[in-house]
Amino acid sequence: MIQRLAISGFQSLYDVEIDLEPFTVLVGPSGSGKSAVFRSLRALASNVRGTSAVSTGRKNFKITAVLEDSTIALERGETQNKYTVTDSADKAETFTKLGGSVPEAVTADLGNSSFQHKPLVLTRILRKYFWLLHLQ
Repeated sequence: MIQRLAISGFQSLYDVEIDLEPFTVLVGPSGSGKSAVFRSLRALASNVRGTSAVSTGRKNFKITAVLEDSTIALERGETQNKYTVTDSADKAETFTKLGGSVPEAVTADLGNSSFQHKPLVLTRILRKYFWLLHLQ
């Protein structure tokens, strides 16, 4: 389960940290970033390509998911294009030059290894967990 999500420079989310529980729901006014949170999860799970999701005025975005036994980070932008997976012993493995694919270590840690079709990755995550955050 994803316990914490940190998003920096992704769309309208300049610097956001969210603690997640098994049942969480996002609420907030229009334009507060609820959909951007879900798009960041989709980006993390599917290795979104390009720099169009980078926030205005930023050069890169970084999405980090802290799980029970590992941390997964996706960095994308002008100079950074990589996944980093860190295990509970702080051993980090970096993946670059992926050509749009998602490292097996990422899909395994997110619990999505049985899905081959990328749009299903987020669906699987959403069926297991819901997120609640009041964005002001």
